[in-house]
Amino acid sequence: MRYRFARVATCGPLSLFLAFSLVFFAPAARAEVVRDLYAAKVPVADQGAAALSAGARDALAQVLVKASGTDEVLSNPTISSALQEARSQVQQYVYLRGGPEGETLQVRYEFAPDYVTGLIKRAGAPLWTANRPQVLVWMVMEQNGERYLVGGDSAPQEALQVAGAFSARGVPLQLPLYDLADRAALDTQSLWRLQGSAIQGASLRYGLPHIVAARVAVLNDGRYAGDWSYFSPQGRSDLSITGDSFAAFLRDGVASVAADLAAQFAVAAAGDPQGAISIRVRGVRDYADYAQVVSWLRGLELIDSANVDAIAGDVLSVSIQAQAEAAQLAPLIELNSGFVPQPALQPDAVLEYQWQRK
Repeated sequence: MRYRFARVATCGPLSLFLAFSLVFFAPAARAEVVRDLYAAKVPVADQGAAALSAGARDALAQVLVKASGTDEVLSNPTISSALQEARSQVQQYVYLRGGPEGETLQVRYEFAPDYVTGLIKRAGAPLWTANRPQVLVWMVMEQNGERYLVGGDSAPQEALQVAGAFSARGVPLQLPLYDLADRAALDTQSLWRLQGSAIQGASLRYGLPHIVAARVAVLNDGRYAGDWSYFSPQGRSDLSITGDSFAAFLRDGVASVAADLAAQFAVAAAGDPQGAISIRVRGVRDYADYAQVVSWLRGLELIDSANVDAIAGDVLSVSIQAQAEAAQLAPLIELNSGFVPQPALQPDAVLEYQWQRK
């Protein structure tokens, strides 16, 4: 067993504000690496051994859903069996006190990335790498006959819940600034109507191809009902949801978005490497460029090895052994905006890119 002694920490208002600020004010990027992909936080009844084991099962289930992109992974027999031994796979854990009075006891569990990805591969389930597209999320809420935007100024608590729901599924989030430019490009009524052209037009300034718009109304009986629209390069998908709480409305909506994204980027890893894949990267001018290109390729979970074959001028040739085909790897590589796809100039180059220094 691999454990570290746990400590009890408190999640106060300042930490919540900082977490929200990082999401709300971060500059837009096409993709980012999900840092806490292999960690999850779950409530526990107490600090006893039974509660710790039960929490480890729940946490590993959450991590597996994040790493595959879909809840369906939990019905896999290999996964179901592994969940029973979850506690023995915990790298470290820490107790947390949350809530306004610090009354809720939670545990944050961390699992080894190699264990999680290896388990998913053995199960033959899709693996969604940690490098993921950032999603721009517009949301409007109706309550007591009034409509307002879900953002840092108008609805900070709801905005924090939105950020938490996307984080729980490992989906990088960008909230709009809702400044004068946003309000001029997209008024509340157009957002409430989920008008696609207006939403996509207002989103252009952020440069993100994956956009979510949601409207939600608080019903007289306390339930939350509304609609989600997801815009991607592949088109638009819509979903209507009614939940007993705002958290439930968010959970189901974000799960749908995550599943749509995973369908585009998750890959069912082959059991063995699929043969060498040749990659040529132009514009590699110095050691810093070289190090960024090679280390980033080696860091992709589906790549077993990335060996440099040659350096000729500013052209770097790399031979990759991966548990996926070139066509499956290309969308994952291109999430890094530094890799600009180019037509292959050499017959032996399966994938060719221009390196764009950041």
